[in-house]
Amino acid sequence: GDGIADGACDCDGNVEDCAGVCGGDAVVDECNECVSPNNTDCGCLDPLAENYNPEAINDNGLCSGSIVDSNIFTYSGEYNGHLYYMSHNSDTWVNARDICEQNSGYLVTSTSEEENDFVSSIISMHFDYDDRGVHGGATDEAEEGVWEWVTGEVFDFTNWRTGVPAGDEPNGGTSENYLEIYSDGTWNDYYDSLPFMLEIEQDCAGIYGGDAVVDECGVCNGDGIA
Repeated sequence: GDGIADGACDCDGNVEDCAGVCGGDAVVDECNECVSPNNTDCGCLDPLAENYNPEAINDNGLCSGSIVDSNIFTYSGEYNGHLYYMSHNSDTWVNARDICEQNSGYLVTSTSEEENDFVSSIISMHFDYDDRGVHGGATDEAEEGVWEWVTGEVFDFTNWRTGVPAGDEPNGGTSENYLEIYSDGTWNDYYDSLPFMLEIEQDCAGIYGGDAVVDECGVCNGDGIA
């Protein structure tokens, strides 16, 4: 006979699949993972996308029809009705703030211990403790030492890092005016480019990224007092 043909793994002409199994049917999916053909782990994770796959575990980077640009962000989780997306790249704090606003939300705010724990859990999925953190949506640029959230929420929860060689945070003075959140949930004041997180909430009509507000008469998107 002619023996095993070039590229084949047996005399029947079978080839190895991506798992190295001769005649196997495993394939490389859109998430670049070797899986069985019926595997549904890979898909669009963004619940606001037209092709959202609720059974997916790994994002395929191909979400479409969402108010969030999948070329910039990947969906990372939901907390208290808010949706959170991690950026693919780093940018300055000002650019990160503007990009988040352009994607129907704002640079993430951690206004309670519970939310801060949730945000840090997302960061820890992407970065080790010794890495830099991500931009948080707060600054004291307008007045040194007076920190404000980009949303205008009351700044009454803090988790500044303490016991570090450089001294307790915030310690950067007027040269470091932007909040950085680490994977352990502690905070730092910083100045340079970092990854960042988008937060999106619902308006009073239940629309994510919507602009409907409750008027003085208590009506959502109403005309107010004539």
